[in-house]
Amino acid sequence: MDFIIDKSQEYIIPSNTDINILVKKNITATLIEKNESNRSINIEIDENSNINYLIIDKSKDSNKDIKINLNSTLNMITSNFNGGNKNINVSLEKENSTFNLKSIIMMKDEIDNETIKVYHNDKNTTSLIENYITSNNANVNIDVIGKIEKNMSNSNCVQKSRGIILSNNSSIKIKPVLLIDEFDVSANHGCAIGKIDEEGLYYLMSRGISKKDAEMLIIKGFLSPILNSLTNEEMKNELVMAQDSKL
Repeated sequence: MDFIIDKSQEYIIPSNTDINILVKKNITATLIEKNESNRSINIEIDENSNINYLIIDKSKDSNKDIKINLNSTLNMITSNFNGGNKNINVSLEKENSTFNLKSIIMMKDEIDNETIKVYHNDKNTTSLIENYITSNNANVNIDVIGKIEKNMSNSNCVQKSRGIILSNNSSIKIKPVLLIDEFDVSANHGCAIGKIDEEGLYYLMSRGISKKDAEMLIIKGFLSPILNSLTNEEMKNELVMAQDSKL
């Protein structure tokens, strides 16, 4: 299915089907996706466009291929609540193209495998990937790959991942990879994984809050960088309800 973005407004992305999305030049728009079926999405963003893309993904398997052109930006906020295999492949094709991703991954009683790849194919391109992960009796495996080609100077590639393990039978494995063929760039990654802070948990429980409620408060604080960036109240409420079911 072909889906054309040719006006600056909010769009609801059709669900339950493979789809090709074309964003025309000089567009400022918000895309909203709520998906429960396995599918592939191809997105191309033409010149001088600024797109916010909000996703609640309850599918098992999904694949997104994204191409961003001259002076265009894609700000993606995605939330994944079902295990399976998920792939995001991004090509920054022209100068001043930017990809910003904030990702919530919350798993309970399942296995989740995800790959995020960003290719910097021109000068002055920027990518920022932030992952916030919880694992409750689940196994989460994430590969984050940034590639800056030779001669693509003044590019910036940043990866940040944080994870909280909620039970003894849980694991979070994050593999950050930077493939850099150019000296005149900035590229870095950071990763932190651990259990819920025991002192913070004890403090809340000492104030009469149950252990479960205290854990939920800590997790909501952990996810607040994403929740606070959401301006769509309906999406924010759905995200809160979905995350509660994974704790």
